[in-house]
Amino acid sequence: HLLPSQSNIITIPGDFVFLGGQNKGNEEVEDGKDILSSLIDSHRRLMYASSPSLVSSSLDCYSGGGGGNDDEIASSPVPACTMLFSDVGEEDENGVPLKESAKAKKGGIARDEEDIEYIGLSSAPASIHRQHNSHHPSHPQRVMLKQSKVAVEEDEDMTGGTPKLFLPKKRLHIAPETSRITIRTDLNDLHVYVLSPWVLRLLSARKGLVSIQREVIPLLVSRQFRGISSVFGSKISKDHAKKEILDEALSGPPFRASLPDNAAEESGNGPNSGAGGSDETGEEEQPHRNDGEEDDENNNVSMEKHYNRSFAVLAQVLSREGSRLTLRACTVPSYLYGCRELVAHAIQKNQAASSLPKGTTVQAKLNSVFLPDAVIGEKVKIQSSTVGSHSKVGNKCRLNNVVVMENVTVGDNCVLQNSVLGAGATIGENCNLNDCQVAPGATVPSFTKEKGESFLV
Repeated sequence: HLLPSQSNIITIPGDFVFLGGQNKGNEEVEDGKDILSSLIDSHRRLMYASSPSLVSSSLDCYSGGGGGNDDEIASSPVPACTMLFSDVGEEDENGVPLKESAKAKKGGIARDEEDIEYIGLSSAPASIHRQHNSHHPSHPQRVMLKQSKVAVEEDEDMTGGTPKLFLPKKRLHIAPETSRITIRTDLNDLHVYVLSPWVLRLLSARKGLVSIQREVIPLLVSRQFRGISSVFGSKISKDHAKKEILDEALSGPPFRASLPDNAAEESGNGPNSGAGGSDETGEEEQPHRNDGEEDDENNNVSMEKHYNRSFAVLAQVLSREGSRLTLRACTVPSYLYGCRELVAHAIQKNQAASSLPKGTTVQAKLNSVFLPDAVIGEKVKIQSSTVGSHSKVGNKCRLNNVVVMENVTVGDNCVLQNSVLGAGATIGENCNLNDCQVAPGATVPSFTKEKGESFLV
């Protein structure tokens, strides 16, 4: 009830990292738009493309005119969600895809087994193609399949059988654009979703759905060809509360237009019109059926028609180059990767001086940044690292791919790799830490040698 009933909603995880601002020249987005603006604008276009009333009234501002007749548009799939994928695939010098462990050795992000998915993509519905620039890199695709690699390859019966990926034949023959599906495992769901207004009504009707990622998205993908009523429940006709919410969702865009206040009066169905009376010529009208009853019957027929209307789960896939600067920093490796790539991008584009605080030291060749009042000792080697303000790094230390927050003290002769040091932490002398995280204010004793450990207060 806190959200406007006709608004699209975008959900963004708190650890989402992307390059904001105006990315002119970025192949993922149009000039002057960042990735999120492009995603939202794309979903809005799809909403207009699936509604006859919206196409006729407002589509000119997007595509220079409508496309297709009203009946064809009214029967086209309605967008439910537009999601954002990044391309995290990498190849060796011979073009052979790298395994996740090999990516980590090259400095990339290695996904855990449970984070890998089989994702099947086809072209978007034809009505959407006409309203969207098909040559634009952000041209949407339809998500036909989305299953966890672990779930697909799990051998529950311990038979040692070959894993099989099941795809209903109906999805291949439902429309010409779905006859060809590409299955990929090199895409990463960034958990950035733009939801249509009717999906918000779905969440109101089915209060048991608590996770958009694990419950709502799989539900929408699996039932997008069964009709909108199928996601509200199999017994929707007997559940009056859910049916009322569904009818409310179908009464708004893109299913039907919001009529102006005077539309009823102009059509003769206003409060001043009646079943009888006189027309302009003074002749008595012939008795006829009550207008209200006729409107109610027409509305019921129109509503029932939308119950079985198919919908579409769509996706924008960033290119591999654009995916380097678009990620979720939800693990220590991904956080370090994001810091390193964003610093490298700023240095490459000569933006470091303008985007960093005054007094920051930038070592372009070593891809490193020392924030104001950071103190670096003698004979120190620092590469692909960031040292926060008022932090001190002792003599003869070596730092590689490390983020040092503010007010951190690192003793002499320390070797630190692939680690994050929280604000106010203290690292004793002669420590060797690899793949570690140190909590803010924590102390690591001298001569500590650890790998993959967390140090708490």
